[in-house]
Amino acid sequence: MEGIIGEEGVAASDIGEDGKIYVMGEYWDAVSDEPISSGDKIKVVESKKGFKLKVQKVLN
Repeated sequence: MEGIIGEEGVAASDIGEDGKIYVMGEYWDAVSDEPISSGDKIKVVESKKGFKLKVQKVLN
């Protein structure tokens, strides 16, 4: 799990308290402190318990 931190991907659904992302060829459960819309670019910033990843939106 630690190897995925810093990787970029895309939000596969809207993300807030819960959502899905696509990173490194796989779908993952994700959470974020900020609202992220489906299709936005994201970056993994932390791994959480239960195989959830904390993400943030990547600004262009």
